[in-house]
Amino acid sequence: MKRFVFAITLLLASLSIAYSQNTSSAEYSLAVKFRGLADQFIYTDDGVAVQKVISGVGTKEKLYEKVLHFLNRYYKDSTDVIQVNDKENGLIVANGYHSFYITEINFGNAVKHNIFPIIKAECKDERVRVTITIDYIDEFRKGSKGYNGAPDKPATTERVYIPDLYKSYKTIDDAQDRRFPLFDGFQIYHCIQHMLYLTTEIDNAINKTTMLATDDNW
Repeated sequence: MKRFVFAITLLLASLSIAYSQNTSSAEYSLAVKFRGLADQFIYTDDGVAVQKVISGVGTKEKLYEKVLHFLNRYYKDSTDVIQVNDKENGLIVANGYHSFYITEINFGNAVKHNIFPIIKAECKDERVRVTITIDYIDEFRKGSKGYNGAPDKPATTERVYIPDLYKSYKTIDDAQDRRFPLFDGFQIYHCIQHMLYLTTEIDNAINKTTMLATDDNW
């Protein structure tokens, strides 16, 4: 019996050490990821944002049309996405949509995240200022079957706000936190990655050159 208890104690200690090592490794990996994004995003009172001034050839109207064309192609139903469509002032505001998955470190569950980036494009002659903000995330967890007479667990959606995630991530050593701070950090990181991806795609759409012959001297 003593041997059995000792074996169980040793196993639990090993699992604790392994979890601690995995957590430390993940913390280091996340810190490196954030350092790689230095000066590319800011935290605001509402959420997290990226901004880029894109240089392009053309008038305000021409660049406006390019941004609008990109949004019409990128989102299948842009009529629901585009909230402000002001050609005279060169202003476009859209509420986008994107999903991604993050695996929880402790349970190994892949959690679906829905985000709704607010895309603001301000067009002038030869430049466009793009500002993208995300203020909250909807976490979706699948339902599960109950075991040993326990009731089934229904699917749930929880809305979490970026400022709260940021505070939690900054208190990563606080074991009493109701959430898992490291998980919160990865959520913010994925949001920033998507916003940077969108700014790059808009840049490409503005500065894309055609490969087709467009004159009669071919």
